[in-house]
Amino acid sequence: MAVFAFLRVSTDKQQLDNQQLEILTWANRERVTVDEFVQIQVSTRKRQLVAVVKQMTDRMRKGDMLIVCELSRLARSMQQLLVTVNELVDRGITLVSIKEGLRLSTANSKDLQSKVMVALFSILYEVERDMISERVKRGLDRARADGKSLGRPKGKTSRSKLDGKEEEI
Repeated sequence: MAVFAFLRVSTDKQQLDNQQLEILTWANRERVTVDEFVQIQVSTRKRQLVAVVKQMTDRMRKGDMLIVCELSRLARSMQQLLVTVNELVDRGITLVSIKEGLRLSTANSKDLQSKVMVALFSILYEVERDMISERVKRGLDRARADGKSLGRPKGKTSRSKLDGKEEEI
């Protein structure tokens, strides 16, 4: 049995250390040894996240375990999360989500409560992400209404790496 831990952050300002510490604390308490940490930094590149998760899960075998701090780290949409969770459980891979207190495996995959919990958490994460996006949009609208100039200033304000190469271009 191999044990994988999956860590993901959305920006370079976030760190994987907290997730790794949380997983190691859980693993120590449960007497589980993590064989491999799979780490990724991805924000809006859904395809990249899906590819990394697919590469990892393709290497997993029946009886293996995947640990995540929370379900939202594993996918960026409810649909993708449900597909991934169902695939793992169908293949006999145990999924542990520490924050939600879930341990999904073939043994309890038919458990209605587990299915409902995964669906509920994935919906909540998707709603939370939509709310954050909406707040950012409202903040930008407010800044525009206050007369603030957003984005890069028009015109040439700094040197370009292409300066001096006009002839070549």
